[in-house]
Amino acid sequence: MKRIYLDNAATTFPKPARVYEQTFEYMKNSAGNPGRGAHYFSNSSAETVENARRQIAAFFRLPDHRRVVFTPGCTESINIVLKGYLKTGNHVIATNLDHNAVSRPLEHLRSDRKLELTRIAFDQNGYVDPAEVRKCIRSNTTLIVLNHGSNVLGSVQKLDAFLEIASETGVPLLLDAAQTAGRIPIEIGDAPVFVACPGHKELYGMPGLGILTVPSDIELSKWIEGGSGTSSESLHHPDELPMRLEAGTPNFLAIASLAEGIRFIEEKGMQTIHRAEMSLSFRLFESLRSNPKFVVYSGPGSGQHVATFSFNLVNAPPAEVAMILDQRFQIAVRGGLQCAAVLHEQLGTSPDGCVRVSPGFFNTSDDIDALTDGLRAIVEGYEG
Repeated sequence: MKRIYLDNAATTFPKPARVYEQTFEYMKNSAGNPGRGAHYFSNSSAETVENARRQIAAFFRLPDHRRVVFTPGCTESINIVLKGYLKTGNHVIATNLDHNAVSRPLEHLRSDRKLELTRIAFDQNGYVDPAEVRKCIRSNTTLIVLNHGSNVLGSVQKLDAFLEIASETGVPLLLDAAQTAGRIPIEIGDAPVFVACPGHKELYGMPGLGILTVPSDIELSKWIEGGSGTSSESLHHPDELPMRLEAGTPNFLAIASLAEGIRFIEEKGMQTIHRAEMSLSFRLFESLRSNPKFVVYSGPGSGQHVATFSFNLVNAPPAEVAMILDQRFQIAVRGGLQCAAVLHEQLGTSPDGCVRVSPGFFNTSDDIDALTDGLRAIVEGYEG
C-alpha cells in the first residue's frame, strides 16, 4: 500500500521535481558563500540570492526588492515585527484565527511591554468582519495582525478590505501569509503592510527559510548583528535594508530552492494549482458533510479558501483518528490543535482539536477516495 501525504498545510510534499534537481545542481556546482568574497562561487551565489529577492518582490507587487528580508522562518519573521516594532503601551488588534506564532509573542508582550490587545472573533464560516476591526482602532493602535488563510479552517480573509483600513488609518497591517503565499494573489504595492511567510509551504522551497517584506516608511529594530558582506571595516551593523535585518550566512540553498519553486508556480499558474487543490478539498467535503458521524468546520463552499479542511469524527479523539489513518491506512493527516490555541478555544474544540486534511497539487482524487474509505472503516470500528 502506497503512503499518501495529505498534510501540505504543514509543509508541501513532494516538491516539484525541478526544485530537487536544480537545488542539487546548484549545491554541487556553484554554492559559494554569497557576498563573502569576490570570486566566481561567491558572486554566483550572491546573484542567486538577489534574483530570488527580486522574484519575491515581483510576486507581491512590491516596488523595491530591498524591502524583502530573508529570515530563518515565518515564525521568526512575525517575531521580528512584533518585537522590533511594538513599544510599551501600544494597542494591537488581532483575531482568534491566529497561529501560536502570533499569539505567543503577543501574550509575552502583554506582560513585558504592557501591550494592549484586542482580539476579534471569526464568524461560523471562519471569516473576520473588517468593519469590526475598524471599530476597534484607538488613538494608540499601532498594528493590525491578520491571519490571511487559516491553517485550521482554510478560510481566506478579504485582503483588499484590510489593505483599505491600513491605508486610510495609517495603522500598519502584519499579514500572516503562511498558508496563502503561492496560492492566493497578494498585491501590496506601497500599502503599509508587512508580509510574513515561509519558503517551505505553498512556495515549494526547502525548510529553514522565511520571508518578511517591510513597508517603506517603517523602521524595525535590529534583531541580529554580525557579518553582512558589506562595510566590513565598521563595527556597526548596516542600517539599510535588507542587511539591517539580515546577518551571517544566509540559507542560500533554501533560497535557491525557493526560486525554483516560484518558477514552477509561475509556469503552471497559481490559479491552476489552487483550483486543482480545491477540487480535492471539495471532494472530501462533499463526502463528509451529510454524514452525521462527522462534524465539519468551515467547508470550502462558504467563501474563498485554501485547500485546508478540518473535521471531527463524533466521539473519536482526533489524534487517535490521525494515528489510525497513518498506521493502518498509510495516510498522513494532522490531528490535534494545529498550533492554534485561540482558534480552537472559540471553535469549542479544545483541548483535543480536530483532524486536518490539506491536499496538495500532487495529490489525486484516488488519494481522497482512499482517505474517505479509511474514515468509513474507522467509523465502523467505533460503532462496533
